Amino acid sequence: MPNDLGEILRRYDRVVCPEMNLGQLSMLLRAKYLVDVESHTQVRGLPFRAAELAAVIQEVIDRATTVPAGAPANGELQ
Repeated sequence: MPNDLGEILRRYDRVVCPEMNLGQLSMLLRAKYLVDVESHTQVRGLPFRAAELAAVIQEVIDRATTVPAGAPANGELQ
């Protein structure tokens, strides 16, 4: 891992970690660098498909841009 990985990860609002296991790398990144890492795992013995990863990333983007119910649409506090 690069020496400045923590600094790199903290630059982003969202970090998504696709893993071909049960999420061990995500747990290590959370513990060592104290960043919120969204883990997408699969244990099927098959590689991820590009469309599957694109859908996961799009879902993360959609959740980040959706205004919660009851929140002001312009983002201002009431």
